[in-house]
Amino acid sequence: NPQELKNVSDGLEVFEEVRHLFRCTGIFDLVSVVAIRDIPHLNELMEKVKMVEGVREVLIEVATDLIKVDPKLSLSIR
Repeated sequence: NPQELKNVSDGLEVFEEVRHLFRCTGIFDLVSVVAIRDIPHLNELMEKVKMVEGVREVLIEVATDLIKVDPKLSLSIR
């Protein structure tokens, strides 16, 4: 449902921890990159995310090393 997806993305983008939010294909419709202080902060954020109307599932992946970051973060290749 496109409206439900819009409502969820609107609900997630207001969290200050959310640095990037992507609409995507595959198992999940949205993927976000967040910045957290520690695991308790992650747990608090996860609970807030679950409260966003339309969120059905939350999957957490933790990055353990920063290998490359492109500061332009363009989604198109020219």
